[in-house]
Amino acid sequence: MTPEYDAEITKVEAKIEALRPQMRDALTAWLDATAPWVAERWAETLDTAIAYNPDVVKAMGAEKRKALKQRTTAMIETPRPHIEKRLVEDHPGAWPHLRESTAVWDATETFITKTDRVGSRLSQTIPGGVSSMLGDTLSDMADLLEREGFNISRFLPGSAHSRSQKPRVAPGPSADWSEAMMSTMTAYGQLTIEYTAALTERDKVQAQKDRSEAEELWGSA
Repeated sequence: MTPEYDAEITKVEAKIEALRPQMRDALTAWLDATAPWVAERWAETLDTAIAYNPDVVKAMGAEKRKALKQRTTAMIETPRPHIEKRLVEDHPGAWPHLRESTAVWDATETFITKTDRVGSRLSQTIPGGVSSMLGDTLSDMADLLEREGFNISRFLPGSAHSRSQKPRVAPGPSADWSEAMMSTMTAYGQLTIEYTAALTERDKVQAQKDRSEAEELWGSA
């Protein structure tokens, strides 16, 4: 029976490996959609920080002011590398296709998004873990400015070392995800469902193989 089990395991593992690049591409699409959204919130935070801290800006030396402007401008104009580092490179375990295939899967984890209408407003359901990491990334601009002497607490709650669970961004347009962010994350989530089902199937066949081999060994003892 072992060759039959081996053939089935090989088939399922091929499916698992085929899904990984599809999931990688889906995550890439989500990062592409997320980058301009993050940049817009960073720009709002920067503009508000300058408006609330004119004395800090005036007190900076020309060289320091120029360096900070270059750094913040680079973040806003080219957000993609920064968010990929913060959301993926710093947290590879957050994404199923980057985990070891033998990792224990949490059945409650989902990457599917949806939008429901509650009265006159729309309510989004988004992945909790991803939302938390994204909130930290949104806060990066405020944290940078606070380290440079800006009094962020004048318009944002908390501080870089003691922040609330909400992202530290300036009050402005809705922080709801864009339609592109919602659809690309759902695409990743749908692939994740297929991926985890394949992992479960592989483990099931492997367990059957192990039981069969043990029974044969016991019978021949």
